[in-house]
Amino acid sequence: MSADIELHRILFNENWADNFKQNAERFLAYVEKLYANYCAFTVKRPYLGLFFAIFIVFSAVPILCYIVFLTVSTTVIIGGALCLGLLILSFILGLAGLVFSIALICAFFSTCVVCFWVALTLAITRFIDGYLKTNSIGLFNFSKLPNGVNGDDRKRIYRC
Repeated sequence: MSADIELHRILFNENWADNFKQNAERFLAYVEKLYANYCAFTVKRPYLGLFFAIFIVFSAVPILCYIVFLTVSTTVIIGGALCLGLLILSFILGLAGLVFSIALICAFFSTCVVCFWVALTLAITRFIDGYLKTNSIGLFNFSKLPNGVNGDDRKRIYRC
């Protein structure tokens, strides 16, 4: 919990840049002091100073270069693996999103088609029902048939 508070203090403190600059200046002053001491040492003992210089150039610098190379290559490999994993994940999620969106479009289209036919059927039914009610024709009422034929005559005609 205290690490979170410390991180929050570092991130949201306005003076963190000034603190960083002061620490960098102190470090550079320390390096300059060490270099001045080394120069004074090489003046007093030139061969030993030359030995330290050769040792640093031919021994410590390659090790430091190897450490830097190892760190950078590890970071690049891990970053590349993460990017490749995120690329594959985004491709899978994109493909799933594409399939899901196509399914939604199909569901929407089929719903619209069903609703269209239901609405068309209801409209036709209302039109027919309104026409029958306007003309006072019941669904099974044969009293008002065209051509002067009433329901009794029709029953008699079909019994023959």
